[in-house]
Amino acid sequence: MFGSRTVGFGLVILLILLTGGNPPVGSAAEGQLSADAFSGDTYQTDEPIFRFPETGIPGARRTQRTYPADPVSDIQWSAGMTGVSDIQTAFNTARKEENIQLGTDIPMMTLPSQSQWDALTDGEKMLWLINRERIDRGVDPLHGLEINVASVAQYYADYLLDNDKWGHYEDGRDPWERLDGNPKIGACRDFLSVAENLAVFMTTGSSIPLPIERSVYLWMYDDGTCCAWGHRHAILWYPYNDNGGTPDMEGFLGVGRASGAYTDWDLKDWNYAEMIVMNVFDPCSAWDYSAETLAGDINGIAGLDLGDAILVLQILAGMTGFTVNLDGEISGDFRIGLEEALYVLRVLAQ
Repeated sequence: MFGSRTVGFGLVILLILLTGGNPPVGSAAEGQLSADAFSGDTYQTDEPIFRFPETGIPGARRTQRTYPADPVSDIQWSAGMTGVSDIQTAFNTARKEENIQLGTDIPMMTLPSQSQWDALTDGEKMLWLINRERIDRGVDPLHGLEINVASVAQYYADYLLDNDKWGHYEDGRDPWERLDGNPKIGACRDFLSVAENLAVFMTTGSSIPLPIERSVYLWMYDDGTCCAWGHRHAILWYPYNDNGGTPDMEGFLGVGRASGAYTDWDLKDWNYAEMIVMNVFDPCSAWDYSAETLAGDINGIAGLDLGDAILVLQILAGMTGFTVNLDGEISGDFRIGLEEALYVLRVLAQ
């Protein structure tokens, strides 16, 4: 089931996959339209999909799912899109409206300076916003970013964009299977009902402003009519199993972002798109927080360097006799391919 909002020159689409609880009530009717005068985008979301830990069968019951109260109605972006000042205005306006709707007292947020914000990676920006939303609602923050989770998210963002695909199952696996395909994650994870949020922004132009920030905003504040606040639940979900690492912090975030030309599900060609993937993961109690495996470290030498990309190309050329660190592969398929070389080069270029 799809809901949609149409205005202006572009398109933004959100998709969530989560498990737990009963199916949402009051999902958007297909073809519902609404205008967002600030974003200039069409906004379309997929109905949330549920899976359950006892049986793995959609429709089974689960004993617990928890998240803070949802707003009564959607709150659309209400600022420009040029920088920190607009981001802060949009989020704080939404918080004020949420306080009015729910009778709460969520404090206003103060973002870092523009220069400080610009120095953050995509993952750091999303983590800052998500943890601010969690903390200000009395929910423990995520422990932080994790390179293996990030590699899974980046792999899937690249896959969706490069193959003109959209959805959670497009590579033949669901988000939990992709996460489990990473050797370190698969060996040490607790069950978590949520796994992935997706967003894609498309335009006939050549750039899209604030795709990371707007993804978090849309998942948090403009997600009711489309999909019963499912994306918001994935961001604010608690409790994670706080059984390791820093007390009162649990769970890892990974963010993937891919951009370029894109052909959507209606075979419409877009000059430019931003594909955003958010993955979350709850590590088991034996997780070693001091020894992270670096995604893309194919040669096993600490850190990423050009040698990792060269080694991948040598392997693809059929050369043998090399020692390969399979823990450094990024797609969870236990094979070294072109995606690993491209990932290393992308990281080195940042």
